[in-house]
Amino acid sequence: MRAVRRLGDRDRIRGNAERHHVRLRVYQGRAPEALIGLPPADAVFAGGGDHAVLATAIRLASPRTVVVTLAAVQRVGETAALLAGQGYQAEGVQLQASRLKSLPGGNHRLAAQNPVFVLWGRR
Repeated sequence: MRAVRRLGDRDRIRGNAERHHVRLRVYQGRAPEALIGLPPADAVFAGGGDHAVLATAIRLASPRTVVVTLAAVQRVGETAALLAGQGYQAEGVQLQASRLKSLPGGNHRLAAQNPVFVLWGRR
């Protein structure tokens, strides 16, 4: 189950789910209001780590697994504490990718892209 705000996101998510043979219901709306009345979920994914949205999703869906992506390092501790406070064992990783960039003389360098933190919790 997935609640999304923008139509383009909804269509992209549906297409990805179909290509990978994943059963997924997509609902359009702005969280946390869009979450009210949705059926319980096995898992919740929250991009951005908005604590009001995350706490509402956990309360309404009561999922076994929660996954959150964050860009700001300051949000990592806060979000881990929120998960732990809701009875989840919080874990996480920081993912970093670099693009290959050309340098003069045929050499190359790695140009770092913005890292992302992925936190998850399981009950």
